[in-house]
Amino acid sequence: MDDASVDLISSNYYRRKRINELVVLLSPSKLATPLTEDRPFPTFIASAPVSNIAIYSTVAGLLRRFSWHTVFLLCDTAAAVVFYRNLCAGFKLRLEPPEFAVFFSSFDSSSGYVDYDRHLANVATSSRVVFLLSGSNFVRTIMIQAHGRNMTGSEYVYLFPYPFTRPPLFAPLKWKQNSHDDDMALNAFRSLILLTFDRDEIDNTSFRTAIERRILTRQRADNLTTPAAKLFQPTMAAYEAVMVMATVVNEVLQQHPSSFLNGTAIVERMLNRTFQLSTGAVYYSSAGQQYPDVAIKQIKPQSGLFEEVLVYDGDTFVFNVTPGKDFLWKGKGPPLNEPLCGYTGQKCLMVTSYDSVTISIIVVPLVGIACFAALSLFYFSRRSRLATSTISNWWYLEAESLRACRPLREQKSISCAACYLFDFSDRVYKPT
Repeated sequence: MDDASVDLISSNYYRRKRINELVVLLSPSKLATPLTEDRPFPTFIASAPVSNIAIYSTVAGLLRRFSWHTVFLLCDTAAAVVFYRNLCAGFKLRLEPPEFAVFFSSFDSSSGYVDYDRHLANVATSSRVVFLLSGSNFVRTIMIQAHGRNMTGSEYVYLFPYPFTRPPLFAPLKWKQNSHDDDMALNAFRSLILLTFDRDEIDNTSFRTAIERRILTRQRADNLTTPAAKLFQPTMAAYEAVMVMATVVNEVLQQHPSSFLNGTAIVERMLNRTFQLSTGAVYYSSAGQQYPDVAIKQIKPQSGLFEEVLVYDGDTFVFNVTPGKDFLWKGKGPPLNEPLCGYTGQKCLMVTSYDSVTISIIVVPLVGIACFAALSLFYFSRRSRLATSTISNWWYLEAESLRACRPLREQKSISCAACYLFDFSDRVYKPT
């Protein structure tokens, strides 16, 4: 069932007055409206393999971890991608200002044509942290387009929520399609971070292996020509819900047989409790919600496979580092929230313009002062040499020349440098 169906069934059931029956609603889905502590649906348990709430919490924690506060949402509005349409609406509501600034651009992948260049141009002028909210085929195409625009370098990071692999709803995310652009896709995928509920460690459990072997055996017995056996996350979630229910019912029959027909009492035994099953630990919150772990994966160029780097614990709401794994960034570290020159390079242009004006204001006067000083030095040096030459030969001067020095000096004439500099006519020669 999808979220809307679960909401409809639950609300219709609880309109009735008889809510203390054995009826317990177990859903491998979840309510579109998150369950809360007041429990408006007291006998409802959500055992979802996918939780939008878990994705919202993971995304918010990841953004804070790397100091990313400006994000861009590329949102698909096609009818077939309800999951991503809900995520887009949820991100707009939950990534609230002033902590986060959210930009978005919408497109319809079912329209037959999407102007990727226009959407990527909007991204380039707004953010460096981009959420791809559409199917996996779109992701490969948009990443290749972004690579062609030099938008998959060290400045950019792309995040893709991918719940689990289940064709055709959630087709496998593959960079390799045996086409001419495979190498370009691999290079572009290095800037992609995957948020998924498909855990590496779950894929290797003996339980999953045993179940898939039984599925494969049954397929062969029935001569079914189907793809290789795969235990999908919804199947796991439904199995876990039934096993938890069976565990609690057995407890009630052994300890309080009279409560067997009380659905509310049965559900209360499941709240705020961790159950150890063959698939692993399963926790139900006090609101009756199971929050699955979210794996944060990044592609490894050597293998071309996505590998877990971090795991967001759905019970404790903290990140756990996968031993021996770390992010491989194209630069020296994670991309900055905003490039040093800004999203459009305007900050560097402003700095350059400011520096030019500053240099003009400072340098031009200095050059003028230097020129004036050089001319002054040349002028006075020349006059000094002339005065020195005149003084050293003063005895050649006639009396009439010396008498004429005073008016020349008073007129600041350079024709009598000695008189002007040293007041020669007053101190050297005194006419009688």
